[in-house]
Amino acid sequence: INVDSTNEVFILQDSFMVYKDASMSFDIADSTYGIKYFNSRPDFIYNCHFLNVNKAIDISYTSTPSAGTYIHDNTIQYSQVGISIKNGFSDTIRYNTISDDPQYAIIGNDSGIVTNGTQKIYIRDDSVRNLQNGITINNCDSTYNSRIWDNIITNCKIYGIGTGGNNGSSYSEVGLTVYCNTLENNSIGWIGFDSPSLPDQGFFANYPPGNYFGTIPDGNANTSGDINFQAGFPLTYI
Repeated sequence: INVDSTNEVFILQDSFMVYKDASMSFDIADSTYGIKYFNSRPDFIYNCHFLNVNKAIDISYTSTPSAGTYIHDNTIQYSQVGISIKNGFSDTIRYNTISDDPQYAIIGNDSGIVTNGTQKIYIRDDSVRNLQNGITINNCDSTYNSRIWDNIITNCKIYGIGTGGNNGSSYSEVGLTVYCNTLENNSIGWIGFDSPSLPDQGFFANYPPGNYFGTIPDGNANTSGDINFQAGFPLTYI
């Protein structure tokens, strides 16, 4: 589905699959998009299923839209990129399940959720597992609050959460907060890099100081692999 310069389109309960032969084998390389929006704002994308679609949901804008999209209750498996939003505003990504590396060799890494230049982004209550990168946020800015919270991210071979820069303010608590997430058996639970600003790890009563970091592959629950920030950019607890 390819939508260009059209707003308020609902997409729900669709299935997308790329496979070969009658056995429905998914070890076939592809470069397909499941749902692609360009300068178009869908109201919601709901209860869709993707199997071996290279880029399952891809939304991009050349200028910031006035409102966001609710992407929820979708199932994505064997995709190189599960959900991607570029230059969006006020989007919510919730109750999605994104899992498993593609079954064929890919160039680069695979990722569950990626946003770049998207402000006021809310990523919550998602399950992301068995990928290279779990959730990545870049350039969400410090004008509005953004949140990554209450997600379960497991078995990611590079990192569970990556915050890549320009996600907050060094002078106020406006910007990105990461809290209430469960991160287990990821090579690195949460990594921040190339960032001139300070993301916050919010407070959560059951998992102070905000997130639960389970074991990483070496079997140690609390090592430098849990949180890895570039030297000179310390984590701020609130």
